[in-house]
Amino acid sequence: MLAYCNLFNRSYRGEMPSLEPMKKVDDGYDSHRELKIWARRRQQPLIVKTYFAVALNDTFGIIEWLPGLLSLKSIAEKQYSKTKCRERQFNLAKNAFINSVRPSHINREKRVERFLQHFQNFRPPVLQNWFQEHYVDPYSWYQARRNFTRTSAVFSILGYILGLGDRHTDNVMIDPQTGQMVQVDFNCLFNHGEEFLVVELIPFRLTHNMISAMGTNGQEGLFRTTCEDVLLTCRQFREIFAHRVQIFLEDKFFDWIRCSNRVEIAEKSVFNVEARLFGITERNIGKISRGNILSIAGQVEHVIKQATDVNNLGALYHGWAAYI
Repeated sequence: MLAYCNLFNRSYRGEMPSLEPMKKVDDGYDSHRELKIWARRRQQPLIVKTYFAVALNDTFGIIEWLPGLLSLKSIAEKQYSKTKCRERQFNLAKNAFINSVRPSHINREKRVERFLQHFQNFRPPVLQNWFQEHYVDPYSWYQARRNFTRTSAVFSILGYILGLGDRHTDNVMIDPQTGQMVQVDFNCLFNHGEEFLVVELIPFRLTHNMISAMGTNGQEGLFRTTCEDVLLTCRQFREIFAHRVQIFLEDKFFDWIRCSNRVEIAEKSVFNVEARLFGITERNIGKISRGNILSIAGQVEHVIKQATDVNNLGALYHGWAAYI
């Protein structure tokens, strides 16, 4: 995932030769529009913060420490608990929800039903209040909110392509200096969340608190347009992005080595990444893709609907904290 983020930063800045003109990637992008997009990218650069990581062996490594980051969980829970009365109400609501869905035998429909029963206790969202309190002048508030929205879109699309899961509130961080999102813990790749005891079928985290922090347009404004721009970049350089995961066909994940069907798992995982880079959103049967190839706007619309669908949010494991 870190390699994908660094590759995106270089591709977005135009530091790598484009392999696919935009008009070949999507019919909606002619040469005139391509020039305007590149001009906008130069005027409004977009870089996601990454960190240094090196593996020492199969199970240990060194990761750079990024000081000053705040987890989404700590920010949101502090906002929900501004007074002792509200803190007590929040803790009661959280514990009541967790206890209602804790048993592992509860089916998907029952989880969604109980999520909807408790969700109103976490309304209205509060993350936008933190931005208003932390960034006191209008310019810094606007820039921080903009940075948060755009970097959220980058991590969302890159994570979706790689099948990144386990995006609970401790794995989503915010840099209070800039408002940028920083994500950590990329162990759950290639849709591994679909194998959890409580299945995770959501492409990325886009909960009501995140949407409220993006402004009055929510996910329909800057977030959506940035998602389309990120996906456009990935499709333009899809051969390079796909090459980064093809190495797993030869050098298997450590978790796959213990599986008897590790070759099949590797082929399926790599194929799913390549399929998303070409606009195929559905799961695959063998190596035959399901569904039509979507446009960039259509693919973004598809994944945003999945991420905000209450039937997907409500069915998640309670530790994912879909209510925040």
